[in-house]
This record gives sequence, structure tokens and C-alpha cells, in this order.
Amino acid sequence: MITSKSKVSKASPNSVRAVIPKNIAELLDIDLGDSIKWTANITAEGVVITVEKLDE
Repeated sequence: MITSKSKVSKASPNSVRAVIPKNIAELLDIDLGDSIKWTANITAEGVVITVEKLDE
């Protein structure tokens, strides 16, 4: 398992943003301009977020 830490900052009045750590971006093979998909799986135990690179 690889873990990283990011700080959240304000992006606009209705959203926030965080930087994708370099080691995670390399694992996903993402570059500037690529699209990613966020999926939230909500269970009784908590929330698991999955991020994947979209093929365009």
C-alpha cells in the first residue's frame, strides 16, 4: 500500500481542491490535461474513494 498526504485549499465558493501527489500521479500515468474519474463507495464502515485515469 502506498500512502500520501495533501492539503485541501479553496478552489471556488462551492468547491475545494487538493494536489495529486507525484508518486500517485506516476502510478496512474497521468499528465496535464488528462481526465480522471472519482468514485465514492459509501458503506456503514465509511467512505472509500477510488480514482482512475480515463482513456480518451
